[in-house]
Amino acid sequence: MNYKYFKISEHRLINILLFITSLLLFLKFFIYADFYPVHDEVAIIERNTEWQNFLWRNNTSNHTLNSFFAVIIKEIFGYNLLFYRFVSFLSFVGILFIFKKIYPNLILFSFFILLILSSSILTNYTWIFRGYYTWAFLTALNFYYIKLFIYNFNDNKKFKILLFINLLLSCHALFTLYTVFPTLLLMAYLVFKKTRY
Repeated sequence: MNYKYFKISEHRLINILLFITSLLLFLKFFIYADFYPVHDEVAIIERNTEWQNFLWRNNTSNHTLNSFFAVIIKEIFGYNLLFYRFVSFLSFVGILFIFKKIYPNLILFSFFILLILSSSILTNYTWIFRGYYTWAFLTALNFYYIKLFIYNFNDNKKFKILLFINLLLSCHALFTLYTVFPTLLLMAYLVFKKTRY
């Protein structure tokens, strides 16, 4: 019997691990977990899922982009906490995709997943209606495009994508400015360097 046909590439193993992880977490949190609001989700849903007040930040609130998604979801499906929570879960899956793209290594990818799953806080926020994973996804996407832009700062398309990502980050929450300002400074430096030489 020839065993060479049973060899699986590292890339495929990473994809299988990503799929299994996403599927198991989805089943755990969206199918088998008890369904009730936790933490300050009740206050967020009450105060930040209407068009006239989703931008309010004067009390307990969610982050802007998540509130915006929640308003749209409410308009289409009505109040549905599962759908609201799904925004965080999709952001988490997006982070796994970006990590796989930057580090296509099975050991690193496995360690990254284990790191997240070993922390109850990091795991729980993958399904809670809060904006931390949305911020994390945009930040990971930002770093991914910074890397691409550094290697080719003549690419206007990547420059525009970076500007758009940083605009979304700026709209999402104030603490994202710790990422946005250094990114914009780096972009300005690269553009200045390009025009100078």
